[in-house]
Amino acid sequence: RALVDSSTYRSQKKLVGRVAVTDDAVAALVDALASTPDRRLSATSAATLLGVPANRVAMVMSQVSKLLNVEGYPVVATEASTQAVTLDASLLAEQYGVRA
Repeated sequence: RALVDSSTYRSQKKLVGRVAVTDDAVAALVDALASTPDRRLSATSAATLLGVPANRVAMVMSQVSKLLNVEGYPVVATEASTQAVTLDASLLAEQYGVRA
């Protein structure tokens, strides 16, 4: 929850505007990514956490990426071939001042 309460997140949210998922869903996604050894989730798992159908993961993750990737640095990314979602925990800590 520290992520979505951070000033950086609030600033990014103002820049990005409306997104298709809630702050709680973004926090749940980041928490789940942070708890996996390889900081990676399947598209299906990401869809469940975000509360969207699996066929919409790419579109929603595009929005989440714009929200979390400060100045284009990839805090979260989606692998093109598998649609798996990955987290760069050290970059998250640097950009948002929170530990993953």
